[in-house]
Amino acid sequence: MFPKKVWIVFIVIIIVYGFNIQGYEGTKFLLKMNTTPRHVIDYLFLFFFAIVGYLPWLKYPVQWPKKLWVILYSIAILLISLAGIIDFINPVTNLNTRLIISGFRVFFTGPLPYGILMFLISLKKYSVIKN
Repeated sequence: MFPKKVWIVFIVIIIVYGFNIQGYEGTKFLLKMNTTPRHVIDYLFLFFFAIVGYLPWLKYPVQWPKKLWVILYSIAILLISLAGIIDFINPVTNLNTRLIISGFRVFFTGPLPYGILMFLISLKKYSVIKN
């Protein structure tokens, strides 16, 4: 149903996500770092997932997956950047706010958005075939 490169990117995203989570949960390497380098690494992972997830949709026959991907990741990067700037200027003392932003970042640095987009595409194809 999908070209091979779509599946290859999905597998790459899953593997990189596994290494990213392993740095937090398994070895706790990233948790032992200073906050600034850790935030930079998290931000780089976010950009990595945005770019790598965008590449398979460049030559895809329909354009809405590419547009949706760009819009969602632009909003995510903008919101996370704004939260980081606000936290840098006036440190947030409420831990729940930081946990919500962290959860938002973790969601967008994982395979779930890509998988949901693949599901939506297959759902759209199925509905077109059925009608």
